[in-house]
Amino acid sequence: MSATVPFASERPASPVGAVARVAAALPGLALAVDGVDLRFGGIHALRGVSFEAAPAQVTAVIGPNGAGKTSVFNTISGFYRPASGRIRLGDEDITRVPVHARAARGLARTFQNIALFRGLTVLENIKLGGHHTMSAGVLSALVYGAKARTEENALRAEIERRVIEFLQIDHIRHRPVDALPYGLQKRSRCGRACCCSTSRSPE
Repeated sequence: MSATVPFASERPASPVGAVARVAAALPGLALAVDGVDLRFGGIHALRGVSFEAAPAQVTAVIGPNGAGKTSVFNTISGFYRPASGRIRLGDEDITRVPVHARAARGLARTFQNIALFRGLTVLENIKLGGHHTMSAGVLSALVYGAKARTEENALRAEIERRVIEFLQIDHIRHRPVDALPYGLQKRSRCGRACCCSTSRSPE
C-alpha cells in the first residue's frame, strides 16, 4: 500500500520526507502476502503473489495496467477473498478476517480519488479515520455526552501529536478541505488513513 504526499504550496516540504516521518512515528506491523491466488471464474487474476512490507518503511507495488495491483490491494484489505494463500498482519493471519475488523487492527488504504467531505475541515476529515475506535453509543454522540466528548478529545490529541505534526499540516488543520489545492487535499486524505493506527489495538 503506497501513499503520496505532494508538495504543500503554502509550506514547502519534501513529500518523501513527510511520508518517512509518518512511517517512523506511527506504530506499525509487518504485512506479509504469502502465495496468494485470486480467481474470477475462469480468470486467474493473481497467481502465487508473495511479498513483505516491513513497518516504518514505504513499500510500493508497481506494474503495468492489468498486472493485478488493484486486485492485490483489494485482497489485502479484505474486499476480495483469495482462493489460496495467506495474508498476515504482524503475527496474525487475517486472510479470513472481515474488512471492518482489519480496520480495527490498523490496516487502512487510500484511493486515487480524494474522497473527502468537502464541508468539513482538515482535522474533522482526519478524525473520521478513527471512528471505528469510538465506543460511545449513538445517543451519547447525538447529545455529545461526556463519553463522546472524552473519546473525541483523546482522538484529537492523538491525531495532533502523531499525524498532523508529522504530515506538516498544522497550518491548515482548521481550514475547509474544499478551499485547499489538490496537493494539500491528498495530504489530508493520507492523514485520514494514518489515523486508523493512532488508537489502541483491539483486545
